[in-house]
Amino acid sequence: GEIDDEELSLFRSIFNTAELSKALGDSSADEASLMEGLWPSVDREQRGKEEAASLPVFSADNPYLSEPSPLALAQLLLEEGKLQEAVRALEAEVQRNPNSSEGWRLLGEALADCEQDADAIVCLKKGHEVDPYNLDSLLALGVSLTNELDAPQALRNLRDWLANHDEFSALPGVQRALPEDFEELKRQVAALFHEAAAWREHAAGDVHMALGVIHNIDQNFDRALYHFAEALKFASGRKAATLWNKIGATLANSGRSEAALLAYEQTLALRPNYPRAWTNLGVAHSNLGDTERAMRFYLTALVLNPAASHLWYYVRSATISLGKFDWLGLAENRDLEGLRALLPAGAVPTRGEILEKGVGKVPQEDSTVLHRLLGMIKNV
Repeated sequence: GEIDDEELSLFRSIFNTAELSKALGDSSADEASLMEGLWPSVDREQRGKEEAASLPVFSADNPYLSEPSPLALAQLLLEEGKLQEAVRALEAEVQRNPNSSEGWRLLGEALADCEQDADAIVCLKKGHEVDPYNLDSLLALGVSLTNELDAPQALRNLRDWLANHDEFSALPGVQRALPEDFEELKRQVAALFHEAAAWREHAAGDVHMALGVIHNIDQNFDRALYHFAEALKFASGRKAATLWNKIGATLANSGRSEAALLAYEQTLALRPNYPRAWTNLGVAHSNLGDTERAMRFYLTALVLNPAASHLWYYVRSATISLGKFDWLGLAENRDLEGLRALLPAGAVPTRGEILEKGVGKVPQEDSTVLHRLLGMIKNV
């Protein structure tokens, strides 16, 4: 019969391995990006096409619906690294206040961190709809649309962020009509952001982050790395962790998965409860041939966010690659606890252990990690 969507995603995750790429003589960045995009998800292309027009299904019996200020609580929970609790508080915020642009934005960003990309896009679009001039919402939407392979609209949103920003609205050419041709669109938007970086120091971190995204769209990975590194100078906490995740994905996309491990480790040292980074770490290990570790990290991502059902494609792929065919039933049934029980004690920590103990590593100075990365890149 016909291959269904789940089987197609499974084939992608099984066959997109370092070993097969070598066997076929094809290690292009385009192939790698199917598994290790800026915010990877093996079925993201299909899900992008099927993006639901309606709002996400919110959690049942949400305890935060009675909270007097769910938005303020969500912001506190995000700072404490309690991502899943923050999602529910933000759901309460937008249910009680559907015109809360900031609530929709933060919910969209949190869902993206949990790898629920289609829902994230819907929330970010809703946030932009209720307040088209919320610049943070506009920037987040531009970045996240890249994740759903809608690069032209992502570029338009990024340009609109510049055009509506008080510091950049007078930038020469920023109000000009955008071209329909994609290559010309990329060139024009990149040029505007480069001018913005030289024109004003205000919002420099956001400008450099956007340039990193734009150069990833253009597959100019070294330039993307430079701008993400520049953005780090203006970031701390969750923002720094997000940038390190982007640095790791950029390295992976350019065929430097070993260097990407260092970036993902810094990401998780800064923010242990970050499902997307655990998945990325697993994919990088898989591409380096360490499927056993990859399996552990995929399961850790599922511990943190069981709703990320697409991760089971990765788990099934790893199970087959390891030859653990007697585990396939557990993978097919999405039995997380059953699989955890088959691995050595502590191999896949509980969510409570991650929140309490982190990853057992102290974040290093950004400059130290960047220096090590530069040394690794030079030796590739």
